[in-house]
Amino acid sequence: MQFYIDLLQSSSIKKIKSKMRYVIAFFFPWLSLFLQGKLISGIVCLILQLTLIGWIPAFIWAVTSLNRMYADRRTRTVVRAMRRA
Repeated sequence: MQFYIDLLQSSSIKKIKSKMRYVIAFFFPWLSLFLQGKLISGIVCLILQLTLIGWIPAFIWAVTSLNRMYADRRTRTVVRAMRRA
C-alpha cells in the first residue's frame, strides 16, 4: 500500500497533474477556476466563455490564475523551509 502512496506523491505524477490543469484551462477555463475553489470567478468565466470572443480572455484568466496558484504554493514552501531553519 505504501508503494502506491509513494507513487502518487512522486514528482512525475505532480508534473502530469500540472500539465492536465493547463489542458483543462485551455478547453474549459471555467472548470479550471472551479477546481481551484474560485466559484464566483468560475461562473463569470463561464459567462465569458459562452461567446467566442470572450473565450480568449477567459482562457487567459484561467492560465493566469493557475500560474498565481503555483506561485503561491512555491512561496508557502519556501516560507515553511525558512521557518524550520
